[in-house]
Amino acid sequence: MRNRHEVFAVDRIATGYDAVREIWLADPLGILQRATTTGLSGLFGAKLRVPVGPFEITSEIVIDIVDIEQCRSSTDEPATKLEIEWGAMRSPELFPIMRATMTIYPLSPTETALELCGTYEPPLGVVGEAADAIAMRHVAKESVAHFLRDVARLLGSRVSQGTAA
Repeated sequence: MRNRHEVFAVDRIATGYDAVREIWLADPLGILQRATTTGLSGLFGAKLRVPVGPFEITSEIVIDIVDIEQCRSSTDEPATKLEIEWGAMRSPELFPIMRATMTIYPLSPTETALELCGTYEPPLGVVGEAADAIAMRHVAKESVAHFLRDVARLLGSRVSQGTAA
């Protein structure tokens, strides 16, 4: 078995946990899709983006929610976890499949954390591992961080509007 590589990102939403949780659970897949602002003709997809100098690398992905769980955080606060997977919409054999857990939990009465912890395995065997070591690991980490910021921004906006859609 090849190496699985870990990615981690965290962001904050300037709203209390209960309000974020309500919006999040009303339409979790829709939130993930709309956060990346794509128009993929009704498919369950999104677009990952990462700036690289003056350019932007994008990849359309298909997102699947595997599980939703109510649990406790490491500080014994209430938490909500979404187990997700995503892969490239086009030429999936050339891109890694990401398996991740997105968790929201309260930081304070007026602030919520959004965390993503995931793993991916570079495709294409030894060639993929080499490309990952040279540059793609950085691109993967940046795209996950960008994705999480987009989700946090959308959740915060939806809470302030009081709408899930």
